Amino acid sequence: MVSTFYDLQVEAYPAFFPDAVRSERRYHFDQMAAKATSIAAISEFSREVAIGHGVAADRIVAIPIQLAQHRHGSAVADPPFQLEAGRYLLYPANFWRHKNHELLFTAFAMARQQGLDPGIQLVCTGDGVDRLDLLCHLRDGLGLSSSLLLPGFVSNCELEALLQHCLALVFPSLYEGFGMPVIEAMARGIPVACSSSTSLGEVAGDAAILFDPRNPQQISTAMLTIASLSPGQRQELVEKGLRQSQRYQDSARMADQYWELFHAAMNPC
Repeated sequence: MVSTFYDLQVEAYPAFFPDAVRSERRYHFDQMAAKATSIAAISEFSREVAIGHGVAADRIVAIPIQLAQHRHGSAVADPPFQLEAGRYLLYPANFWRHKNHELLFTAFAMARQQGLDPGIQLVCTGDGVDRLDLLCHLRDGLGLSSSLLLPGFVSNCELEALLQHCLALVFPSLYEGFGMPVIEAMARGIPVACSSSTSLGEVAGDAAILFDPRNPQQISTAMLTIASLSPGQRQELVEKGLRQSQRYQDSARMADQYWELFHAAMNPC
């Protein structure tokens, strides 16, 4: 048996999960640890987490997620939702608690007070997951009603347009087993500011502006920095991102690594 291990967020942030979900996730991890011949972790970070929770190091290997294909949609003339091209930061993530929208909103309000161009907006797409009303209330309470857009779940075409015209991607997640949106943005030549925690520092490398996602001032400073890059600095960050993303665009390599793992499981020493 070969298993793929994504993350153990339930141990890092147990309060984010109902009792039944906590029990189910822990049960599945224990079953994997007890029964899998070999385990593929989606990042070095996830591998170390599994080892720290009792999986023998020689039974688990890191096989990072790779982009299946480098897909760019057709060029879109204008962004959706009456946004102005190059005048908004984008965070594409469902409103799960670990995605850290509360601190992002706080940091965005701080950035506006600390000199962020008032014409720059923040756009957070994704499924509300029963938290949209709460976050709308927080947005309004922070005085961000006209500058923070929550369009909900968007179509592929709308997301494509948002990506093509955003100023930068901001990704303040508290916990990720990998963090594919960071690589997807870098592969498109979009500057990125993201968390340094869990797998994100590994995935982003030196190609993003990194911050502690638990520190709103650091998030604010990162937004101020990425919004005020000179053309030369912006191009340097874009080029670093393109190079970093190349490490995660070889789906054939990922398939070969799994194939080797399957053979090893079939023929244990």
